[in-house]
Amino acid sequence: GLALVVASGLMVGMEGPCVHVACCTANILSRLFPKYRGNEAKKRELLSCACAAGVAVAFGAPVGGVLFALEEASTYFPPKMMWRALFCAIIATLSVQLLNPNKSKKFVVFEVTYHHQWMLVEVVFFALVGVVGGMAGATFNTYNPRVVARRKGSALMKAWPITEVMLVTLLTCVIDFPFALMRLSNSDFLALLFSDCSVRDAKTDASLCSTAFSDQVAIFLVGCACAKLFLAIISNGLKVPGGIFVPSLIIGALLGRAMGVVIQTLHRGLGDVGAFAVCTSSSASCFG
Repeated sequence: GLALVVASGLMVGMEGPCVHVACCTANILSRLFPKYRGNEAKKRELLSCACAAGVAVAFGAPVGGVLFALEEASTYFPPKMMWRALFCAIIATLSVQLLNPNKSKKFVVFEVTYHHQWMLVEVVFFALVGVVGGMAGATFNTYNPRVVARRKGSALMKAWPITEVMLVTLLTCVIDFPFALMRLSNSDFLALLFSDCSVRDAKTDASLCSTAFSDQVAIFLVGCACAKLFLAIISNGLKVPGGIFVPSLIIGALLGRAMGVVIQTLHRGLGDVGAFAVCTSSSASCFG
């Protein structure tokens, strides 16, 4: 089910279900050992480690998996459990790298490479991105529970859950198909948004790096973010396995890239004045 949902293009991620699969596997394995089968406290420790492994497998981040288990999955997390969870997450990550399903031989799923040092003035723009991202998150948290509550209270949706999934999938196709970039899978789209225009490779799209039409690029990115936010609101809560990690990253990456394009355009238009005074004439790409 998870493979079909991810391949369908719905605005859901596979990372949340990876945690569920890891916890289900741990629950099944716990029945094979009396130490865990008859002790609920020990079983919860095993499930916490499985939760850390699930996140580590999804993102290639063992420490992130441990922190997720600490914050979200456990009410009691002694120091000894932290080491066990970290060991479990590291082994899970190494296993994924050994299998190499993405043929990249890398731990990190979404890699970002920086070619220049950030400047203090950029903190203001980072804060603006945070404000806009917070507004997007507040919008999701406000309307997604309402959609889920409406879905639970509707006799029609309860009677036809498969039809509802098909209609949402059709709506997703109608919104995404007219735009070549939005036809990409969620993972490929996110990798494209993280690509660096200064390094032209297979992951770089010329349309996103266009300087002649930067205003149109920024408007397009904001429009994509709004469309993806709408799709995330109606897609999460369907009777399909799916998570919210990657949709959140996509919306944030779209807004962040749009902000970067706007700042780069302002710098080119205004020159090295005001907030851009830290840039020199010979360093025109300090914001690019």
